[in-house]
Amino acid sequence: MTKLSVQHLKLDKIKPDENQPRKSFDQDHLNGLAESIDKHGVIQPITVRAIEDGYMIVAGERRYRACKQLGKKTIPAIVRQIKDNDILEIQIIENLQRQDVEPIEEAEAIAYLGSKHKPEEISKRIGRSLNFVYQRIKLGELIDGFKPYIRNKQLSLGIAIKAAAYPKEEQESFLEQIGDDFSEWQLRQLVDNQACNLQKAPFPLDDETLHPTAGACSLCPFNTANQGNLFGEDKQVCTKGSCFQTKKNLVLTRLLTKAKSEDILFIPDIRRYNMNTEKAQAIFKVMEQHGFTIYLEGDVHLVEKPIEPSLEEIRAENSYRDLTEEELQELYEEEVQYYRDEQQDYNEAMNKGYKKAMYFHSYTYQCVEALALLDDADGEQETTVSVESKKMDECTPKEKIIKIKQREERKKQIQNNKLFEEISNNVKESDYVSSAEELTKEELVAFCLSALSHNVQYYDKEKHFAKTFPNQKNQNTENFIKKCVKDFNMATFNKIIRYMILNQLHFGEQNHTNNNVNQSFYLAIQHFMGEEISNIETTYQIEEAKREERIAQRIAELEETPVV
Repeated sequence: MTKLSVQHLKLDKIKPDENQPRKSFDQDHLNGLAESIDKHGVIQPITVRAIEDGYMIVAGERRYRACKQLGKKTIPAIVRQIKDNDILEIQIIENLQRQDVEPIEEAEAIAYLGSKHKPEEISKRIGRSLNFVYQRIKLGELIDGFKPYIRNKQLSLGIAIKAAAYPKEEQESFLEQIGDDFSEWQLRQLVDNQACNLQKAPFPLDDETLHPTAGACSLCPFNTANQGNLFGEDKQVCTKGSCFQTKKNLVLTRLLTKAKSEDILFIPDIRRYNMNTEKAQAIFKVMEQHGFTIYLEGDVHLVEKPIEPSLEEIRAENSYRDLTEEELQELYEEEVQYYRDEQQDYNEAMNKGYKKAMYFHSYTYQCVEALALLDDADGEQETTVSVESKKMDECTPKEKIIKIKQREERKKQIQNNKLFEEISNNVKESDYVSSAEELTKEELVAFCLSALSHNVQYYDKEKHFAKTFPNQKNQNTENFIKKCVKDFNMATFNKIIRYMILNQLHFGEQNHTNNNVNQSFYLAIQHFMGEEISNIETTYQIEEAKREERIAQRIAELEETPVV
């Protein structure tokens, strides 16, 4: 092996490599390096190769720049004979081994190495973790429009890598929706909303026949489970929403084909109030293509086939409650009795003119076996959908009546929107907020509903507040509010306030000694469970005393240790 010696070369004979993969040099870091060199000298020589009129830098351009900044004449260097096709790889590896390389440059460098080596080999060559390599490979797929926000610290790497997991056309869509006023929070929302949870897909993930061109989701590169675990172990998210939606549409086609061949009614969970949405109209279009009459959920009487409960399901559903095995068994027996009653109703429905049906959930694209009784009083359901896509002069007299009524309903809604906005603006300009009058029952209900909407999770609503504020499904808004006012009492108000207090606490580095909200809660809760709190505090005090005793003993030992 040829021994390489260190030479002191003149700086004016050395040139940086214009093809060097590193393009950015932080001036503050460069100043710090210059101060270190000025004090200690160049500890590690740079590496160069001979060229026609001097030398070209292979590794060490920062040290070269710092020496020039200091006005030095020479720099310690090792001259190596390196083939042209090896230079770039050496420079890339040398840069990647540093800790201050800009992430986008790291991604571009690893992308180059990826054309020659597998991720595992790259990891070994640069001395970084395999997960780091996978992250930079994914970051290399980020569109250029997002890269400036990474460089100026407006976009964190975690969100950038998540966005990079999506196809370029979807990344472009994210960027267009955000506009000129970039917001990482908005990008996070767009990324999360676009993600499709494959664990809830309405088709087997290993099905290669549903969409042969795309293949099985279990093997797809757009499944995050196949992207180096960037999104966590066993996290399966589809980042190609268009493909996922195509597969859902193919599932719908399969279901409709089955329903048609077995003469089964197909009832989507769509009602008149949301029948004009884009999603609803898309489903209706496919149904019409398969020759189905459109029946909305409100146009038929549905009886879903009951599902027999299991003790394991009851236990899982009530995991948030502190129930004994005996109490769980009682719940299970109640559910079994409900199931038997529902099964009897389901069996009897066949004798009452009900037909077999598929009840289709438009959000999940899952189907539930059911029985349906048609309401053919006016036959409007047969024309409800088709009239939406027709012009007025193309409609029959009956369809024109439907269209006129729908337009009138929409005008009323717009009018009500304007009316409510004007009333609200007038209230804001009045002295309503300044009033010291005692709150009315209606105001207390308004506060509670607002708190429930913005601060209380669904399961907690069901657990704590369902009696006074039940699920509004299938209820008229005005009647629902009247019922809430009728059933309201101060006990419910107190429960909501206590829930909000408990869920506004700060944790982590915040506690009852350094945060006002936590301290006020700590004092407020004393009368409610003072004894329990005292017992917890005593346990911590005992541990603290033991710890302080150990520390005191350690300090005493150190103080007695003679100084050498």
